[in-house]
Amino acid sequence: MQRFEYYGDLEKVVQGAGELYQKDGKKHHVSFEIAKRGEEKLLFNAIIDEVGTFDAFSLLKSAGLDRIEGVDSDDRKVLITGLFAKDSTVGTKTDSKVILNGYVGQCEIGEKVFSDGFIVQFELINFLFLDNEWVVKNTEKGEKGTRSILKLNFHDFECRIEKVDDYNVIKQQLQRQGGVLKTSTLFAKIKSLSDYEFACEKIRKLCQLLSVARSTFINWGSCKVKDSGGDVIYELHGNALTRPFHGNKLISDLPEDTVRFLNSAWMA
Repeated sequence: MQRFEYYGDLEKVVQGAGELYQKDGKKHHVSFEIAKRGEEKLLFNAIIDEVGTFDAFSLLKSAGLDRIEGVDSDDRKVLITGLFAKDSTVGTKTDSKVILNGYVGQCEIGEKVFSDGFIVQFELINFLFLDNEWVVKNTEKGEKGTRSILKLNFHDFECRIEKVDDYNVIKQQLQRQGGVLKTSTLFAKIKSLSDYEFACEKIRKLCQLLSVARSTFINWGSCKVKDSGGDVIYELHGNALTRPFHGNKLISDLPEDTVRFLNSAWMA
């Protein structure tokens, strides 16, 4: 993470090596790192280390950046698109490197090969709610039951939304200061690629309805697909389209009011 020394506190997403492609088809071998700033911004750092790097840098500026294809430390495929170079550092005569920093539109990790028993989970941003289902969690004092899940059942889609562990703190921060913060994670079952794509479409629809209910922009920032053993098979990270939280709401936080509104508006 030392590559991002001027970008503040960041959360690492992935690190690896591969090829940086220009829009004119030229490519350069790079090591790269993707990091997340807050809940909505993805950053990239790419180091080009080759003979004649300064000429390559000039081409990058004139031709533009297209994508990075490579693998991470676990040999998973990585595809990074929507690159926008913000700043750069050119090496010396004895250290012919170009270091590029900037923003990323989307980062995919792994492959979309899914089967029965897989779970897709989406990180929801700025959604505050009261719950309608209990969950048992392991704590230092043993198992503890807590109501922290909102379960939703539509005629064509089922999911559950679980609060983050520090939800009460996040809630206070949003209500007092606004901002953009992860509040919960949505879980849905899938068994194929078509199921995954169907779930993505339904989550987009659900976020739109929740935004209306809460009168604030609710969206998802990233998603992960896990197999039956809990291993992450695929990840999708992107720049979440969001706006700072504000507290005006059309529908109350009561779970019965939220569910009633969603059920009545789902078909419409």
